[in-house]
Amino acid sequence: LHLDWIKEFETGFYEYMSKNYPHIEHEIDSKKEISEALSKELDKAIAEFKKIFVEPFTKDAIIT
Repeated sequence: LHLDWIKEFETGFYEYMSKNYPHIEHEIDSKKEISEALSKELDKAIAEFKKIFVEPFTKDAIIT
C-alpha cells in the first residue's frame, strides 16, 4: 500500500468488518482471544477487503 492510503484503508476496513463480519469483533471482545477458526475467517475478510480496496487503483493499470 502507498503510505497515503493507510488511513483510508484502516477506516474502510473497520467499516467493511462492521458491515460484513460483525461477529468477529464481538467474538474477540467477548473471548479476548482469536481461535484458529476465527483467525482463518479474519484472514479471509482481510483478503476480500484488500481486493476491494486496491481494485480502483489497479483497474486501469497495465501489467507488462
